Amino acid sequence: MPKTWSKLFVPILASNSDAWKNAKSKSERNDVVQVVASAIKDHIKSADGEDDEIPSRLDEVSVLYACWQNICLNLFQKIWNWFGNNVAKKVHVGDSAPKKGCKKTTSLRDVVKVIYKDRIRDFVSAQTDELAGRPSWLSRYPNALTQVMGALTQDELAEAEKLVDDWNDDGPPRDVQRM
Repeated sequence: MPKTWSKLFVPILASNSDAWKNAKSKSERNDVVQVVASAIKDHIKSADGEDDEIPSRLDEVSVLYACWQNICLNLFQKIWNWFGNNVAKKVHVGDSAPKKGCKKTTSLRDVVKVIYKDRIRDFVSAQTDELAGRPSWLSRYPNALTQVMGALTQDELAEAEKLVDDWNDDGPPRDVQRM
C-alpha cells in the first residue's frame, strides 16, 4: 500500500467514524475495523476489475497464507491507527478518573477550613489536650469542622459562599494553595 494509503480511503474511514466513536468496547471497535476492511477490499476490487479470491486450501500454501495474514494484519493496524489519530472516542460516564492538572472544584467546606481554622483549632483543643497533628487530635477535626460550619452566622456563610465562587472561578489565593 502507498504511504498515503488513508487518503485513498478517507470517505470509507470517515463514514464509519460515528460507529467508532460510539463503540463501548474493544470488540465493538474490532467489528468497525472489520466493516471498514471489507469496504476497502471491495473498493480495491472494483477499481482493479479483478477478483482476487483466496484459494480454498490456503493453509496448504504456507508462504501465501503467511503473506495474506500479514497484509490483513497490516491493514487492520492501519485502520486502528487512523481511527485513533483522527476520530475522538465518545467519553462514556465513569470511564476514567480526572486527568492530572484538571482544576479542582472548591467546596464550602474547603473555604471554611481556611478562613475559620482558628475556630476549628479552638474547638478541637477544647475536646483534647493532645498537640495539633497527633492522631487523637486529628480524629476530632472532621467533627469540629462540621460544628463550626453549623455555627456560622448568615453573614459568615454568605461570605464563605462568595469565596467558593471566587475560588472556583479564579483559583484559591497563592498562600492557600501552599497549605
